[in-house]
Amino acid sequence: MDESGTEPDESRRIRSFFAIPFAAKTCNSIADLQKEISEELPGLQLTPRNNLHLTLHFFGNITEENLETAAEIVVSVGSLFIPFTLTLNELGAFPSTTRPRIVWLGTECPRLMELQYALQTRLQAARFPIEDRPFKPHITIGRSKQQKRHILSQRQNKVAINVQVDRLVLYESRQQPAGVEYRPRQTVRLAEPEKQR
Repeated sequence: MDESGTEPDESRRIRSFFAIPFAAKTCNSIADLQKEISEELPGLQLTPRNNLHLTLHFFGNITEENLETAAEIVVSVGSLFIPFTLTLNELGAFPSTTRPRIVWLGTECPRLMELQYALQTRLQAARFPIEDRPFKPHITIGRSKQQKRHILSQRQNKVAINVQVDRLVLYESRQQPAGVEYRPRQTVRLAEPEKQR
């Protein structure tokens, strides 16, 4: 709501989110896994490699002013962390691996959880809405209407894809004729060790 008490025009709002981008090598590894899974799950709609990322916070539709505030917050968070490596070693699905609708890769990385918490804390202080459910780091790699049992369960201990986390990106999501396109609005590199505060 602006100073006049009127709600901003929805057309001026920007669908956006914070995420960790992936290097080409990581995307190649995920694409190989996607290919293997799609052979066993016919009809699996794969996430395009250009859209692969690990979401840290989803804003939904926000104003340009709030987007600028969010950009300032990610700069402050980026200065607190040095680059680190996480491993995508969990293969799962929603609602379950025996009824896969959304297929995802996940990780348990304490450093990532610390980073996300620092980001969330600052967003909450700036009065951005925060989800009540706990953060579950994952990457959506495909969506399926099939219900083949045990396919994903058989692969759960065979996945290990390393990701170098060295930057955070504020993305804008745009619907295009060919599908959703994610455009970087702000990219922040994590601090060099000697610059960490």
